[in-house]
Amino acid sequence: SDVNAALALCQLKRLPKWIARRRAFGEAFYREIEGVAGVRPHPQPGGAAPGFWWTLFVVDQEALGVDAGAFCEMVKHEGIPAFAKPQRNILEWEIFRRLHKDAKAFRSYRPGRLRKGAFPLDIAPNARTFGERVAAIRMTQHNSVAEARAAARAVGKVAEVLLGERAQA
Repeated sequence: SDVNAALALCQLKRLPKWIARRRAFGEAFYREIEGVAGVRPHPQPGGAAPGFWWTLFVVDQEALGVDAGAFCEMVKHEGIPAFAKPQRNILEWEIFRRLHKDAKAFRSYRPGRLRKGAFPLDIAPNARTFGERVAAIRMTQHNSVAEARAAARAVGKVAEVLLGERAQA
């Protein structure tokens, strides 16, 4: 509608600044957790300039003894909004589960080569375990670099505690 278009046009003027703030947060967070044992920044393709919709990081379950969900619960106790499994494996989405069972489940969606059984959950094992390994810090374009550093300190503190507990065991 015209009203939505007017609002969007006004918001688009703010977008470059918002992207810059998100990138500053994400890049500061990644710099700060670099070298923290048991966690690492989420890998980025070479030359990528992420918009940091989510500030993702990877939890090493073997090193820390916990999955991303348990790790994030501990980070939350430090006052930092963290969560695991920021996005479900798309093959788990209901549309693909239905199409896996019946390629003709939706009259409006019929790609040429679609066949029954085309979306097995085991086709992408890394995507299936994404939620166990990948965590995120909740942030917006209004968060500061100082807040990114605080989030990184909390992540580092939790990792240090977990590594200490494992060393004592």
